[in-house]
Amino acid sequence: MEGTLFGNGERTGNLDIVIVALNLFSQGIKPELDFSNLEKIREVYERCTGMVVPQRQPYSGELVFTAFSGSHQDAIAKVLLIKRQKAKVKK
Repeated sequence: MEGTLFGNGERTGNLDIVIVALNLFSQGIKPELDFSNLEKIREVYERCTGMVVPQRQPYSGELVFTAFSGSHQDAIAKVLLIKRQKAKVKK
């Protein structure tokens, strides 16, 4: 099998091995690839290639756990407001 890491090279028809392997793993299929330290893999990839993993890259992007839809933004804003209020009370 031939593939890419973090989408680099997908335009040539290769698939992103990270996404496929972790999708398989999420469905109970062991891909026989170890991505248990994905942060370190990403760091080595970026250092060696000089490329940056896109912020919204599945599983590995900086914003992978960030929600941008309206309802999620509202919930996040409310939590941040509560945290700010608690921080003021502690002062």
